[in-house]
Amino acid sequence: MVSAIFLCVVDRPRDSRGNHSDTRIPSTSGPRARKGCMNPTPYTTGVGGTPCPKLENPNPEFYEAISTIYDRLYEEVDAAEAVRQWLSLISKFRPLPENGCLPLPKLLDLGCGPGRYLEPWATAGFCVMGVDASKGMIREARRRMANLSNPSRVSLFCHDLRRPSADLIRCSPFDIAVAHFNFLNLFPLKEVQDILHQLRLYLPPDPALSRIAPHPA
Repeated sequence: MVSAIFLCVVDRPRDSRGNHSDTRIPSTSGPRARKGCMNPTPYTTGVGGTPCPKLENPNPEFYEAISTIYDRLYEEVDAAEAVRQWLSLISKFRPLPENGCLPLPKLLDLGCGPGRYLEPWATAGFCVMGVDASKGMIREARRRMANLSNPSRVSLFCHDLRRPSADLIRCSPFDIAVAHFNFLNLFPLKEVQDILHQLRLYLPPDPALSRIAPHPA
């Protein structure tokens, strides 16, 4: 059976043909607290401008801070339509789940946030585990789980995907891993490599990798 990793699909707003932007994130959040600003410029100090160490990736703290308002910031994104597009892509790599067919394929939602995509994936026939480093995001996702039509198909795990996880290894292998929005853009290249290295431990050998990114325009 072919497993696959799907990263950075274009999740579109309901009323737009383009990729969803972050223009509604308050400007007061600061440039280092926005998606895409993953490699802060080193600040300098001392005689001759001696460089100091780079700031750590600020994004986990930023998303923790906005966890309670995240859904309002991204309310225009149609999660069900995004998953429909994902399914079209996945079907090129492996058969899609059929109603009543057990066991259900296992799907890992990387950086699941407040869980907007959990129900669409569960409804599509997957057993879904959402993973996010933010305790606040996982807390919001748990609130959403209370209203799911298929709660037994969904589980949540608070974990930094840059780090190894014995728990995820015990739950492995997952058939598919997905990441919505521009998840990988939240990390510098070295951390992206760390995430992919850990991810291989949770999937069957030799997984396929499909990365769909929005057009720069």
